[in-house]
Amino acid sequence: MSAGRRVFRIKVTLRSPFLFQGLDLAGHGFDASAHRDEDGCIIIPGDHLRGHLRHAIAALTGGFDSDECKALFGMESPEVPPGEERNRPARGAILLSDLKGPMKEEIAIYHRIALDSTTGAAQEGSIQLIELTAKIGEEVSFEGRLVLRPIPGLPADAVDLLTTALQLIPAMGALKSSGFGELVADECSIQPDTRVDRGAALLDGLSITVAFDRPLLVNALRDDTNFFRGAPIVPGAAIKGALAEALRDAGQDALLGEGFTRLRISHAFPLADDVLAGRALPHALAAVKNDVRLATDDAVLAALCAHGTPGYPWDWKDDQFAFARERLGRPGFDTKYDSRGRVEITDAGLAKESMLFVVQPVRIRGVRWRFALDYNGCSPELRHAVADVLKSGLDGLGRTGARMMVEGASLPPEPPRCEAGAVLLMLETPALLTDPTDPTRLFEQYARFFDTYADATLTDCWARQGDAGHYYGFRFPAYGTHRYQPFELTEPGSVFALTVRDPAELNDLLRHGLPAVKLTGKVLEELTYKTCPFVPENGYGEVSLLDAAGVDEMLKGAPHG
Repeated sequence: MSAGRRVFRIKVTLRSPFLFQGLDLAGHGFDASAHRDEDGCIIIPGDHLRGHLRHAIAALTGGFDSDECKALFGMESPEVPPGEERNRPARGAILLSDLKGPMKEEIAIYHRIALDSTTGAAQEGSIQLIELTAKIGEEVSFEGRLVLRPIPGLPADAVDLLTTALQLIPAMGALKSSGFGELVADECSIQPDTRVDRGAALLDGLSITVAFDRPLLVNALRDDTNFFRGAPIVPGAAIKGALAEALRDAGQDALLGEGFTRLRISHAFPLADDVLAGRALPHALAAVKNDVRLATDDAVLAALCAHGTPGYPWDWKDDQFAFARERLGRPGFDTKYDSRGRVEITDAGLAKESMLFVVQPVRIRGVRWRFALDYNGCSPELRHAVADVLKSGLDGLGRTGARMMVEGASLPPEPPRCEAGAVLLMLETPALLTDPTDPTRLFEQYARFFDTYADATLTDCWARQGDAGHYYGFRFPAYGTHRYQPFELTEPGSVFALTVRDPAELNDLLRHGLPAVKLTGKVLEELTYKTCPFVPENGYGEVSLLDAAGVDEMLKGAPHG
């Protein structure tokens, strides 16, 4: 573990009955069931315990605005002068995992019945069937990992304060008002974790395989007003941000300068049979029934039209995706989610009105991820510091504060190189190549980009656009603090047909990724990580060469429509 951070094992013991309610039911007829992890063990969600600790610390130190409470649990983003970075997280010192209990396969049913206040009889239709995972009176212990970051203002007696707060919590979980969730204070503790986990040896220019210790909630999509779903692909920005925090906590702020800015960490893709999974398929593919072709040539498109109306990937059925992925060696990823309900609690300890929401972290059991690390000419001191942090395990990724552990590292294959002439370039990760404030056509903006940065002429493209706003638009005001403006992203799978004049610049982009730009009038302006998260150093703008002849050969054998 990096110097400066302290690691503890936290133990919580409860006396049955207790219920930490999951969104999945244990069986037919149950109204409420215990939350289990992927191994089938009952758990106390880390956020649930964190909330109880925060309320107990506030009671001990004079309120939620006390210095101790703010240092341990964070606070709202501070106000900053115009022109500076806004909405920067002011996170607290605590990184807390879920607490894991025993596997409970034999379950019982606990009945709750509402009584009529006048007659004392059971109300019609008011019986609840609740899963009980331990016998009444049985004591059950849960254990988890607690990391304390050395942030400014953290009290010297933070561990003692947290231990006292833990033992002051009277009950946890659901149904506390009816006697559920009693804490056994004498059996609750926070002790130093003396175990040392070391990852694989790290080299220069790396392809790194990692695992995570808990479900991941990164790059979450807001599918509804109160519903957030995590992504299986971990952005390089998430890894690099956690790495920066770890170096800062180790007292190595001096290393977070220009060299760290150049450090490039790609997106981490999940693996399927040791192959990156979930990568995009080329948008230039077209299909009629089971006939899938790379339609970058008018003759191919005409041949497909003879069998029907061609469809591009966003219109495909499952069998067309399965065929293309299998033939092109780009497997999909079957994402599994761990659904969790969350609610904001008021200072009085009650659920806050209209603040119930659901999050879906990505499950991690049996899955490994892989990303590329390019030191990109940084100093030996920074290389050694980064390697030490990664080998020791990197805490604090995403909303769940997951810990990333290195399981293998190797030299990556050399990136392909192009020659002068016609090439097909494909985006592997999102890129910011166009400007929503520029009135010129997208094709013209793409053409200007490749003319400027790749010394190439754009002859055709098959591209899709998306946007990133909300938090990104407010925190990174690349278009000025006087306006709210989402970023316009070109999506993975977009294909660009280029005529390369001098291949040197494009070969550099194949290694380092496409820069993020905006257009001011008719002038390209390159963005930095301070004004835009979608820079190549964060894994965005990764590109590859598409071999048309090779793709056609791989796609042969499809039954034609």
